[in-house]
Amino acid sequence: MSIQVRYFAAARDAAETPTDTTTASTVADLATTLQSLHPALVPLLPRCTILVDGERATSTTRLPADAQVDILPPFSGG
Repeated sequence: MSIQVRYFAAARDAAETPTDTTTASTVADLATTLQSLHPALVPLLPRCTILVDGERATSTTRLPADAQVDILPPFSGG
């Protein structure tokens, strides 16, 4: 199963790429994989919102085949 990951804002900067393609069965597994691929994500990823196919996910969310995962860091605005 191939997972398409899209990074936004500070997550994109930390990953140094806009996207990745990888495999994982849960969001927790995916987080572990992404942190090993991109060590700069380690302090940021726990604070990010993770969407799986447009729906907010938790660490136990299972990833369907060909899922699209969006990594959204905290945003501030005014």
